[in-house]
Amino acid sequence: MIDLRRLFQRDARDSYPSTGIAPGPHPIAELQGEYGNVVRALFARAGIAPAAVHLDLRHLGAAPDERPVFLAMVRLMAWDRASSLRLSLGLPLLERSLRRQLRGSWLLEVSHFGGLWLHASTPLQEDPDALRELRALVVSLGADGPGSPRLADTAWGPPG
Repeated sequence: MIDLRRLFQRDARDSYPSTGIAPGPHPIAELQGEYGNVVRALFARAGIAPAAVHLDLRHLGAAPDERPVFLAMVRLMAWDRASSLRLSLGLPLLERSLRRQLRGSWLLEVSHFGGLWLHASTPLQEDPDALRELRALVVSLGADGPGSPRLADTAWGPPG
């Protein structure tokens, strides 16, 4: 009896992906540059100001299939209300869009993408005006709703 699964199964090391790009070694700097271009283009379409963020494409090493793994580390450098809110609240949507774009590119045929990671810079964490505005925005999202804890008892309360 013929096993249909084996009939359509292929060994990734013996065949080239549909784009014809060999899964062999590509310079890490070239891959980082391409990932950076895709992420920056996405941020531009999303209205995220380049001055508000710092992008670092990190190479984590190789996956079991020997392809390199990359992470897009985004550091929020300055409080720009629109950019900061679009990035922090929209992170799941941005990552979804980024992964869709990557699936249509040659990058995932020669590497792996580990995700979009967000971090607030130390100067931003110590900016009292930015923190005051952010705290007010978070509290306005529902701290006064039914069953909500008192503001002073939450992580969003006044700094202690």
